[in-house]
Amino acid sequence: SGSEYFRIWIVNLLLIVVTLGLYLPWAKVRKLQYFHANTWVDGDALGFHGEPATMLRGTLIAAAFLIVYSVGSHFSGWAALLAALAFVGLWPALFRASMRFRLANTSWRGLRFRFTGDTAGAYGALLPPLALALLPFAVAGLTVEGGEGGRPAAPSAAATGLIGLCMLVFFVGLPFFLWKLRRYQHGHYVYGGLQTRLDSDVGVVYGV
Repeated sequence: SGSEYFRIWIVNLLLIVVTLGLYLPWAKVRKLQYFHANTWVDGDALGFHGEPATMLRGTLIAAAFLIVYSVGSHFSGWAALLAALAFVGLWPALFRASMRFRLANTSWRGLRFRFTGDTAGAYGALLPPLALALLPFAVAGLTVEGGEGGRPAAPSAAATGLIGLCMLVFFVGLPFFLWKLRRYQHGHYVYGGLQTRLDSDVGVVYGV
């Protein structure tokens, strides 16, 4: 019910704020345990068995990327570019690891699920949209250094054009990127000897 989940949600939100985000893995586990316990299939509920301490590592890695990128962008365009490259280069592998963790800790009738997607599939699904979304801004940051009086210079026409082009391709391709990501996810869930499959084609996603 909404009232049940509201109590979990509001406590999670307050503790995340008080701990400056460190409580996020514990909040995630509480939420997943609640929804799994209330998702019933053929008379039996799902179960979630993940440990928050294990999930904390992924949260800290993501936070470190954001901090390095934010701090680096204030001091050097090259630092921001390197942080963006590291984020784009590692995030698909981290996403695959998180899917494996999520499914390995989800059960039904005492049997755990598995995620069988490979690393190449994760990079194929996530690398293009990440590169289009982040790298143009990081590259453009290199062109605004060295302004008069230590102030950033105006972005060059080439940098502005690069950002505009990449944003256009990103938004036009967004339904395709979402479809490819969902196909990677839902094509690799395994329960015992059964494996899921996503049959929808990309045209349906563009229609929506």
